[in-house]
Amino acid sequence: MKKFRSIALVIASISIASGAGFYFTSTTKANDTAGHVQEQITIIKPATGIKEKMLNAIDNYQTVQGTYRNVTKNRNITVDFEVEQGSNPYSRILVKDKAGIKKESISDKNTLIEFDVKHKTYTKDDKSKINDEKVAVREFKDSKNEKHMVHRSDPATAQDAQLVTFPQQIAFWLKDDEKNYSIVGNETILNRNSTVVEGKLTSTLSEKFGNKFKLWVDTETGVLLKLLTFDAQQNETSRIEVLNIQFNKSLTHKYRTDDTKGFTNIKESAK
Repeated sequence: MKKFRSIALVIASISIASGAGFYFTSTTKANDTAGHVQEQITIIKPATGIKEKMLNAIDNYQTVQGTYRNVTKNRNITVDFEVEQGSNPYSRILVKDKAGIKKESISDKNTLIEFDVKHKTYTKDDKSKINDEKVAVREFKDSKNEKHMVHRSDPATAQDAQLVTFPQQIAFWLKDDEKNYSIVGNETILNRNSTVVEGKLTSTLSEKFGNKFKLWVDTETGVLLKLLTFDAQQNETSRIEVLNIQFNKSLTHKYRTDDTKGFTNIKESAK
């Protein structure tokens, strides 16, 4: 019987945008009765507690609200955020540039709505099927030694604020198998104890951001407080910096996903 190779996929969900999921599972190499050869994967476990907290920051607070600034060569924005996790997830995110409010998103347990303020349009997405369970395996190598990163869904769907409120994307910069980073100490930022991490950017990231990075992560929650990247001459190439932040303060949820007055639904208008 002809055999072909496959990876049985079961361990975790990868979420994109509105929460579509794909599933992966760790297996050992073995022939199954149908003639498949299942391939072994190598799990890459987080080597530091702070990376683990970044990958699961949404488990470490009930609410977080504040403002951060994001500056790159081609971007200069501020983002205001209100985020609640738990049984009643919610977020309201405002993205502003020098001209004023650029876009807004509001999310509750079942719906995500995004407003284009300039064009007075919006999109509305159903997120009721998002899998918000904690993911067991976040990084692994397949039998071809190719790396895979598994993203976890954000029940609050905090959109542009996720770089701060759920910085799993930044956590994946920390390559435990390559040992490209080190914890260099602790500092206080905005009255929060932060863990300071320095590292070398991978070749893919270096094309956009330069050679090195330095980040400050809230030690208690894993929320990102500050991130700097540098080129070979130590010139700053990008910055993410939280300007103010509060944890576990009550949110009113006064902005609703059913309030679209003055805006046109792009999908409906295109019919």
